[in-house]
Amino acid sequence: MTISAVSPLPDITAIAGCLDNGVTVITATQRLARHLITETGEHRAPVACLPKILSLDAWLRQTWRHKAESSYSPKRLLSGSEVDALWRDVISRYESKNNVFSLLQPEAAASLAARCRATLKEHRIPVASSQIRQTFESETDTACFLKWLDRLDIRLKQEGLVMPEDLTELIAAEGAERAAEVWFLSEEPPTPAVEMALSSRFLVTRWFHSPLIENVLPVKAFATRDAEILAVAEWGLTQHQSSINSAIVLADYQRDRPLLEHELRNLFGSADQVFTHLPVNFSRGAELSKVPMFRDALLLFRLMTQSLSRTEITSLIRSPFFSWPDSERNDKGATIAYLFKSKRSVFELRHVLEALGNVTPKGPLESALSRARNGRLSSLRLSPGDWREHVSSILEETGWPSASGLDSVEYQQFELVDGVFDEIEANSLDSEPYSLDVFLSRFRSVLSERLFQPKTDAGRLQVMALADTTGLSFDAVRVVGATSESLPGRPGPLSFIPWEICRSHNVAKTNEEYHVTVASRLIGQLSSSGNVSCTYHRVADGAAKLASRFCAVDNDQKYSEDALDKSASAELEWIDDPFGLATMVPGEQSGGVSLLEQQAACPLKAHLNHKLGIKALDEEAEGLTAGERGGVLHEALKHLFTSLPSSEHIKGLPETAQIKLIEEAADDAVRGIKASVRDRVGLSALDLERQRLQTVLSAWLEVERSRQIAFNIELNEAPIDWDCEGLSLSLKVDRVDMLSTGQRIVIDYKSSAGQTVADWSQSPVKSPQLPCYSQVLANVGTIAIGQVSTKEPSYLTLGGEIGLFDVDKKNKKAMDRADITGLDDLKDQWLNDLRSLVSAFVEGSATPTPSPSACRYCHYTPVCRAHLTSDWNSDEESTLE
Repeated sequence: MTISAVSPLPDITAIAGCLDNGVTVITATQRLARHLITETGEHRAPVACLPKILSLDAWLRQTWRHKAESSYSPKRLLSGSEVDALWRDVISRYESKNNVFSLLQPEAAASLAARCRATLKEHRIPVASSQIRQTFESETDTACFLKWLDRLDIRLKQEGLVMPEDLTELIAAEGAERAAEVWFLSEEPPTPAVEMALSSRFLVTRWFHSPLIENVLPVKAFATRDAEILAVAEWGLTQHQSSINSAIVLADYQRDRPLLEHELRNLFGSADQVFTHLPVNFSRGAELSKVPMFRDALLLFRLMTQSLSRTEITSLIRSPFFSWPDSERNDKGATIAYLFKSKRSVFELRHVLEALGNVTPKGPLESALSRARNGRLSSLRLSPGDWREHVSSILEETGWPSASGLDSVEYQQFELVDGVFDEIEANSLDSEPYSLDVFLSRFRSVLSERLFQPKTDAGRLQVMALADTTGLSFDAVRVVGATSESLPGRPGPLSFIPWEICRSHNVAKTNEEYHVTVASRLIGQLSSSGNVSCTYHRVADGAAKLASRFCAVDNDQKYSEDALDKSASAELEWIDDPFGLATMVPGEQSGGVSLLEQQAACPLKAHLNHKLGIKALDEEAEGLTAGERGGVLHEALKHLFTSLPSSEHIKGLPETAQIKLIEEAADDAVRGIKASVRDRVGLSALDLERQRLQTVLSAWLEVERSRQIAFNIELNEAPIDWDCEGLSLSLKVDRVDMLSTGQRIVIDYKSSAGQTVADWSQSPVKSPQLPCYSQVLANVGTIAIGQVSTKEPSYLTLGGEIGLFDVDKKNKKAMDRADITGLDDLKDQWLNDLRSLVSAFVEGSATPTPSPSACRYCHYTPVCRAHLTSDWNSDEESTLE
């Protein structure tokens, strides 16, 4: 029997009339069924029975339940979490028995396998057919899925279980008496399985759908997603205040709902009130697994069995649902900073315990995690009831979830936790003890299946996914996030089903045109009853976005100024306050060199870093960072020149002794690397670094051996202090040589050239480090940068000769250009410049001075917006580049 298609969807009067004639109405969504029951109530007699209006899912379950109740061997319909558990069990048993390795995680494999089986059932693909099985066996992944499928079907038959996708087949197989007629209201065509089930129960089946949209929709472009969401929230507020029946349709509901709800709460003035005070109805609830309270609990237990990423560990530590010993201290920030200081990309339980032990020893979180590790929780196999007891005990020890007090919506969420644990314990598929990993998968699965949606009064403003608008009408609709990749949606992956089978059996959901057609019908239905417009954002995550095919945008994607988000650019108040906190003097200040350099480059950076202590979190790194490699090089040079304290020792060193000395210096430097860094980078990276150091040290000794003026090394990585303007600065000089001429040369090691003589000779001084050393040490005749590298190792000097012909020649030319004869010509100028820098820091100067050198690697862009002006000299930028 063929189902007849009818367009457009019937109106309320037509539906009420068909109900009076005994027609059953089945809808694609539960929301549409509820809406029709309410609207047709005006057409029913006061004593009339409830109309036969059901959603498709409700009709299938109701029809199957009547059949199962009258059966001699009733079967049990599995819930979503039980389906997930059964698939995981089948897959894990198969892999352990056959020693099969798969790149797919069990959770992802089970989810994909469940979708593929449902698709096979929906399209009535005969998997038992030899031809079909041969096609499956042509590829490794599909052949593996076929084996899983066979084992799952055997389990279902042996244990008397039924999956939701089996209902259509079971209903069609029963020879029940057929009713007269059914109307199926859906923008998607019924699948072959649904068509078969309906035809087995009704003599006439009519499928009603909307016509395709005829015209493209007006669109407004926004620069970013945040600006777009803010603008549509403002639109929603205006519609609500005007009492217009309106809908905000989110093309990507799960992604955009949290941000939209946040903006709506702010605009409606209900940010700090209970959920029901927001006069907006959301068509879908939030999965409990994504609710912050349960999301953080899942992260806590995931940490016991596997590593967490930087984003995940930050969410866990910052969670407000766990107790911390002292809420007045920033222990959470200190813990995150301690973890990130290791520069790891992922963190294990031992890393988190080490951080918590250093920051908040014996705190609730540290105690609970320590108990889990000491009790070897990750290796135990327990019954669901025992796991419930353990998990509840650990959560209670951390203070979850009422550490900071729960608001009304969070309290409603917390009341669901017992029901979640009850469902896990009631799973009849779990007859044997299992691991913590398995329990967490059950926990996550049940949470994902349950939606949290507090009841609110019906309002005039609805927030919906596009699919939820089936059959509904509004006076005004704003479709949000209408990008080419979100509207229409993209086909979901069905990689366990061979493409040949999808094509030969017309599996519509893998076809892009199918999604285009469905979206066109949904938008067409909305357009037929009200005003529909679209918005989209032009950039997301650094990538350009295009408007949907349903939007009225020119192909060249040109926009006028009016098309941009002027409404989202809030006015900023300008505050002219160039001074921050003053420093109490006399006093001591660590990091003196860094302070002077940052004060010279940008006073705001020095103020934030050295006075307020605001520091960026360390970024992740696989190998040694540039800073770590520089530190190791300094240590190697220190070891080397401790054994070679003069030019006489260097020139008289035999080749074999030199090789041995260089190896010892490199070995000592690598051994001095912190254990956490050694653990992160691994032995291979350390061996490579050792080889690099040996090459660099060997090349640098050749430079030192070439110096024609004899010298003795007086200071080698030595700390010194300098008192200036009441502030005692802690400094550290890399090396000081006393030349045979009686003058000192102060050396600073660099692995690459990044400075010029002009940085020292111009006023104000741009590179204050070596000029500062010349003020502290007596009789300094030369300052020098030692460019210690394998590529052109050499010196950059200013002042007297050091005994290297090319270096001294360049030095003489540079001084002639600067019109100076020696350092004595600059020392008074340097002292004034240095005093000005220190005085400005002490007084609290915090004026930003943007430039390429100051802003290129600055971490303070969230605090300072001066870099946005881009008004520095372009000649300076090209020179630095």
